[in-house]
Amino acid sequence: MKKISLVCLTLIFCIAASAQHSDSTFVSGNFTNAPFKDFVEQIEIRTPLRFYYLPDWIKDVRITFSGTKVPITRILDDQLNK
Repeated sequence: MKKISLVCLTLIFCIAASAQHSDSTFVSGNFTNAPFKDFVEQIEIRTPLRFYYLPDWIKDVRITFSGTKVPITRILDDQLNK
């Protein structure tokens, strides 16, 4: 249930962020079983995006992604809908 809430809030945030920018936000990187918190910290350094969540929502969420110039919405959708 918490993972579904996290997915919904993240996607809502991404949609709102996309609406603020005329172009999509793209991300490049290599993450292997990274804690969600570590992934978000890197995304926030590299982009103007900011994520808001409670630690309990993400304690078991891991991200595995490798790519160049991939839309952040695609990464989040792929990783959080596993």
